Amino acid sequence: MLRASVVVSAINGAGQAVSFVLFFLIARSFGASAATDAFFLALAVPTVITAPVANAIVSVLVPRMTIVRVRAPHELSTLAGLSLAWVTIVGVGGSLLLVVSAPVAATIVAGGLGPDETRLFVDYTRIMAPMIAFQLAAAVLSAAMNAVGQYYRPALCLILRHGSAAVILLAFRHTAGGYVLPWALLIGSFVQLVALALSGHTLPYRTRPIFRIDQNTLGLTSSAGILLIASILLQATALLARVFATQFGPGAVTIFDYGARITAAFIELLGSGILLVTLVNWSELVA
Repeated sequence: MLRASVVVSAINGAGQAVSFVLFFLIARSFGASAATDAFFLALAVPTVITAPVANAIVSVLVPRMTIVRVRAPHELSTLAGLSLAWVTIVGVGGSLLLVVSAPVAATIVAGGLGPDETRLFVDYTRIMAPMIAFQLAAAVLSAAMNAVGQYYRPALCLILRHGSAAVILLAFRHTAGGYVLPWALLIGSFVQLVALALSGHTLPYRTRPIFRIDQNTLGLTSSAGILLIASILLQATALLARVFATQFGPGAVTIFDYGARITAAFIELLGSGILLVTLVNWSELVA
C-alpha cells in the first residue's frame, strides 16, 4: 500500500506541476484584468457541478466497486455501466442547462463586471459547458480503474489533459486572443476523456453504459445524496468568494483564483495518493 501511495502521489505531483505550468502560461500571456476575471468566473460555474459529483464518485463509487469486485465480480460490469450511463445523463443535461441559462448566470454571478466582460462571461460559460459532461464521464472511468488498482492511468490522463490545454494555449494565444482560454480547457477535458476511454480495454470488465434503474442505481444515489449537497454548498461558497472579488476592481478575481489554485495544489499533492489507495484497501478489508 505504501509503494502504491508513493507512486500515485508522485504522478499526481507531476499532474499538479503541469497544471501549474498551464496557469502560469495563462498568467504570463493574459495577466490579471477584467477579461481574465470573466474567464475565471465562467470557469467556476461548471465547477459547482463537476467538483461535487466527482467528489461523490470517488467517495461512494470507488468503495462500492471495490467491494463488488471482491464479493461479486460478475456484477462489476453492470455497476460500472449503470454509473457511467446515469452520470453521463446528468453531465449532458447540466451542460445543456448551462448553455441555455448562461445569460441568467451572468446577471447573478457577473454583476460586478462591465458590459463587455459580461458578454465574455456568457461566451466563455457556453464554450466550457460541455466540460460538465466530459469531466463527469471521466470521473466514472477513473473510478473504475482505481477500484481495480490501476491508479496510475487516471493520473497520467490528468497530466495529458493539462498538457494538451497548455499546448493549445501556446499555439493559439496570439490568433484567438482570450477565447483560447475556454477552448484550451475544453479540449483538454475532451482529450482526458478519450484517453481514459481508450484505456478501458485494460480493465477486467466492460464499462459500457447501461440505461436502466435498479437497486444499484438507487443505492448509489442515496449514499451520495448528503455528500453531494455538502460539496455543492462548499463550491457555491467558493464561487461566491469570486463574485465578491469583482467588487475590488479589475483583476481581483484572477489573482484570487491563482492563489486558491496554488493552495489547492499543495493539499492535493499531500493527500490524494494516500487517500485514494487507502480508500481502496479499506474497502477490500470491509468486503
